[in-house]
Amino acid sequence: MERIGRANIVGYEQELLGYATRALEAVAGPRLVDMASDKAAILSFVLDGCRPEDVGSALEAEGIAVRAGYHGPFGQRS
Repeated sequence: MERIGRANIVGYEQELLGYATRALEAVAGPRLVDMASDKAAILSFVLDGCRPEDVGSALEAEGIAVRAGYHGPFGQRS
């Protein structure tokens, strides 16, 4: 990390986030959430009518690592 530099890593993460965001926006179905302009390189989305656990399992079966379900503060779920 020291050799590459934190700023370069963060910049590349943001490039990947932009690429993934544009790719998902082009697909019918996923609804992107948490689209703050200054955020970590994490892409959050839901598929209406699908349980997050089922989406996560389907993506995992395709070799895509995801963290499915609710991971926010307790009591904040709506």
